[in-house]
Amino acid sequence: MAKTSSFSKELKGLGKELGNALTLILKSNQFKNLRGEVVSSAKSISKSLTKAVKSAQKSQSASRLGRRLRRVVTAGKTEGLVEAKKAQAAAAKALKKASSSLRNIKRP
Repeated sequence: MAKTSSFSKELKGLGKELGNALTLILKSNQFKNLRGEVVSSAKSISKSLTKAVKSAQKSQSASRLGRRLRRVVTAGKTEGLVEAKKAQAAAAKALKKASSSLRNIKRP
């Protein structure tokens, strides 16, 4: 029991020391400066990304990509309809054949 009590006291003491150290770090000028640099860098990156995206949207390659994508979607719809009609016809034929087979089974 004494070992557990000693362990828990040491663990609690370690937790307090870590908490104090973290508090000191957060209050330090170096941390405040670092935090400011990180915030400034994040804002700068965000602005750069926004500019890059806007430029890309205005570019010819983005325009070509958009046109190509629309053509692919249109072609996909057309081919999809054709394939759906073929599948529908095959299913109807198979159902007629199955129905005919069932009628033959019922009749002796």
